[in-house]
Amino acid sequence: MFEHKSLRIKWIGLTLIIGTIVSILTKRIHYVLRLRADILNPPYPNTYNRQIVTVRSTMFLLVNLIVTCLIFAFFYYKWRKESTDKYSKIGLISSIVALIIQVVNIILFIVAELQIYYHKFPIREGIFIALSVFTILFTLSYIFILLCLWKVIHIMTEESNLSKILGVVLLLFGLTTFLYAMEVIYLQLVISMIGNPIIFSYLFFWGLFVDFYEILAVITGTLMIFSLKKER
Repeated sequence: MFEHKSLRIKWIGLTLIIGTIVSILTKRIHYVLRLRADILNPPYPNTYNRQIVTVRSTMFLLVNLIVTCLIFAFFYYKWRKESTDKYSKIGLISSIVALIIQVVNIILFIVAELQIYYHKFPIREGIFIALSVFTILFTLSYIFILLCLWKVIHIMTEESNLSKILGVVLLLFGLTTFLYAMEVIYLQLVISMIGNPIIFSYLFFWGLFVDFYEILAVITGTLMIFSLKKER
């Protein structure tokens, strides 16, 4: 059984950094395999493009799920140590809700992906609506527990300048997380529209969203590591 001291905030930040780096490497490896297949054995149209979206979304959901589990564990042990701390209690309850929403969202994502691969586009309307709703709920719950974590850091560091910077970065990270999480919805809307300009615009702006998300994820994790040199 872990004690509170064994799960420090820096491990949450480190997990966010490592998870983001692994996600980037996974996407790069898949991209290289796609180019190799295009040269040696051209696939059916859009096969690898679809797989890239699946790999990217899967890594995104997996990394955030692991981070949420660690945040839940942190609040749980902190609450057990300081049961009167209202922020620990709010964070604990919020992380439980966030975990439930994320699990449901992942299940819906898997169902949607199976429909796409076996029944082609588009996703059935009921699944599409449910996935859209839980994607939004997932993002909001994830951002909320990150802000709860920031509040704890802010208090523990006695409102240091570094923790204030972390708060701003977290808000920006939350915005890019929302944009990233909505990829399945964006993709369905783009597919329903005809015209290369729309597709090229989607690819351009989506690439920017992903780049900003990954950069801010690393910055957020780094600030978490260094914001608390010594946790109380």
